[in-house]
Amino acid sequence: MKKLFLLLAALFTACSASFAETSPPPAIDGIEAWTPKKSPYIIDGTITVGKTGFLTIYPGTVVKFKPGAKIFIKGALYCVGDPKNPVRMIPFDNQSFYDGLVFESRYKNSVEFTIMIRGTILSRGSQVNITNNYILNSTGVELYYYANCLVKDNYFYNDTYGVYIEGKGINYQILENTFNNNRFAVYIKDTPKSLGLISKNDFFKNSVNITNYSAADTDCRGNYWGYDEEHDVQQFIYDKRNNEKAGRVFYDPFEKTPLKLWEPTDEFISLVRIYLGAKSPEQAQQKISIGAGMAGLMPVTPSTLNKEYKYGLGLNANFYIDITDSLMAGLDFQSTKLDDSKGDSYDHTITTQGLMAAGLYYLGYKRNIFLVPYLKAGIGGAIVSEQIKDSYTDTKKENQFAAAAEAGAGLEWFVLKFFSLKLEASYNVIAGNTGLISYPTAAITGNLYFDAPFYVNDRGIGGPY
Repeated sequence: MKKLFLLLAALFTACSASFAETSPPPAIDGIEAWTPKKSPYIIDGTITVGKTGFLTIYPGTVVKFKPGAKIFIKGALYCVGDPKNPVRMIPFDNQSFYDGLVFESRYKNSVEFTIMIRGTILSRGSQVNITNNYILNSTGVELYYYANCLVKDNYFYNDTYGVYIEGKGINYQILENTFNNNRFAVYIKDTPKSLGLISKNDFFKNSVNITNYSAADTDCRGNYWGYDEEHDVQQFIYDKRNNEKAGRVFYDPFEKTPLKLWEPTDEFISLVRIYLGAKSPEQAQQKISIGAGMAGLMPVTPSTLNKEYKYGLGLNANFYIDITDSLMAGLDFQSTKLDDSKGDSYDHTITTQGLMAAGLYYLGYKRNIFLVPYLKAGIGGAIVSEQIKDSYTDTKKENQFAAAAEAGAGLEWFVLKFFSLKLEASYNVIAGNTGLISYPTAAITGNLYFDAPFYVNDRGIGGPY
């Protein structure tokens, strides 16, 4: 019993500052690595990778951007996921747009196998390889003055722009991408000289496939435009035919059937469905918790129990559902036993079976926190059974139903996003026919969390993990 109380106190002291989310420093001037273990990384405002900074983002890492937030890269960024475990760049509130990745770097940078939702990849005078990404519901890729970029094997879906190009000295290659259901698939503006190639891409259901607002001609041969007839292809290209001050778009010869290009894997698509279905934090999926564990108790009243028993043991189980972010309510079941035996001459056993409606109020709660304290209160009923056997009298048994209440405090440690350990101390009172039985308890409980109705965590059962 004493050891359990000491363990509870030690965990309160050692772990009270642990969080599941990471807030990066505003400036990165050395070598930095972002990993899934410390995800999600919360970007609020601007994180600057300085000229001497080198940031690596590993496969499976989740980066959440608050509205308008960005990572400003003056040094180098190596953001490379895995075909089955991409990097995730998503809005913090699951709704808002953010500035995303802004490159003003003299080094070579990579963004590969990454999901980006509602963000932007912007290069201004920087060399960036943008390959094998799934970019959707976003502003898109933006290339400005003296950018040098390879945009290859990406899937652009439902974006404002697939690729936006503006300024002089831009060297770009837009190859083997799929542009599907975008407003402007490729938009070129104010480039005095064409230094780019747009080829071997598939275009489907975009409002405009190619917009050339620049004075320079643009080489766009060898693409599939969604149609096999030239007059249909022309309807989705804006160039000199529409504006005499603009350059021409050379689109012929073109492919008559779709090309076999890279497409997001099942793992990418599964994740995107979950993220797009996610609600904002204040509307997050309701959680259900089921737990079971052990408890130790020390009787206080009546005085006869206090003198006779040093401690007792019990089992507990609970079922909770969240009412708000900081409040959970449900049922708490507890079974305890006090047993004082002296050989065959004496045996005194008291057992209780209690069921209470209980509530947990979390202090300083916010989502994705690893370890958080809470207050607990409950009220209900209990069945108290007492049995006395000695060498002088017959065995006596007595059962009674009594009102019960509990109040206490605890600490919940989320070992995983769907599994936690609760360590708590509480004071229990049972009011029966023979007076009050009261005792403090210390309990440890393992708890499984479910997103109602059938999801174990925010990635769903059977996800890429």
